[in-house]
Amino acid sequence: MNINEKYIKRCLTLAKRGKGKVSPNPLVGAVIVKNDHVISEGYHHYFGGDHAERDAIKKSDPDSLKGSTIYINLEPCSHYGKTPPCSVLIRDSRIKKVVYSIHDPNPLTKNKADKLFKDSGISVETGVLSKEAFLLNRAFFTNIINKRAFITLKLASTLDGRISDFSYNSRWISGPDSMKIVHNLRYECDAIMGGINTVLYDNPLFTVRHPRKKKKIYRIILDSNCRIPIESNIVRTAKENPVIVICKKCEKQKHILLKKHGVTVWKDLDKGLHHILKRLYSELSIGHIFCEGGGKIAGSLIKNHLADEIIMFFAPKILGDKAIPSFFLGNEIPISKAFKYSLDSIKKVGEDVMIKYYSKELICLQDS
Repeated sequence: MNINEKYIKRCLTLAKRGKGKVSPNPLVGAVIVKNDHVISEGYHHYFGGDHAERDAIKKSDPDSLKGSTIYINLEPCSHYGKTPPCSVLIRDSRIKKVVYSIHDPNPLTKNKADKLFKDSGISVETGVLSKEAFLLNRAFFTNIINKRAFITLKLASTLDGRISDFSYNSRWISGPDSMKIVHNLRYECDAIMGGINTVLYDNPLFTVRHPRKKKKIYRIILDSNCRIPIESNIVRTAKENPVIVICKKCEKQKHILLKKHGVTVWKDLDKGLHHILKRLYSELSIGHIFCEGGGKIAGSLIKNHLADEIIMFFAPKILGDKAIPSFFLGNEIPISKAFKYSLDSIKKVGEDVMIKYYSKELICLQDS
């Protein structure tokens, strides 16, 4: 590992501290170094707060910044938003070199920092641990380039690919260690999405329940005919954690009753999942959705190339061919037409195995 990789790796570690708190902004860490000595570190703590570069610079003695190098895992911003441009602050701080991993996909920023720095005599180096930096901010890149929410599809499955038994009972396929990880993953997202069958059979809360991490989170229910029960846990807690029911039709009286309980109803389901994900992002800034739907939703996401990331928890159990499969795709698919994903990681979790995959489309997105 060379010196640039060493400090960019530290930036990535710092950036992860902002998980679950900075969306729809990206996760960014910054390290300022002089003579191979770290002057200060910073990261983006929460949405609306100081960006990583500003956080690190504010912690530094202004005189020590002269002639230093700043390392960042994403190109510094060059536009005015909730905070002034970080690229201008870096220039005015007399930093002599900027090293970052990957260009910001936002057209308001992309490549603009490089020109500012070079015009100011500041050395620039890019492309350091670019793949790692992209994957860290995969949701942000999807938001900006595709203008829609990023989807993490999570499924707990038996060894033979079943997500519930023949009577749709899925409690519990995966073990308690896997459930702890799921609540951490929920915390990192902006919304949890499921289908009406999950509500009817499991009556979930779809909230973040972690002893040290509290967070209000959107719950999104795909429900064609608006069958969601008023007495369900989702509706009952709608004023504590917002709920959006997305349907094709909803009787007037049911709509009024849901609204009274704090539930928002969108009659958008017939417009397709792409439209829904774009609307959730553009109107509510929901950038990352954690989907815990059943086989029908999972199949729809796969067929529409919208399952950007799949996280499977495989439990050491077998339920047989009468149990409910992980994916309902609705047709026979030859091996030559199989949907393909890229393996990211495999991890043992208690007695379960957690496997993470990325879509081919996501991997290609880095080159967009």
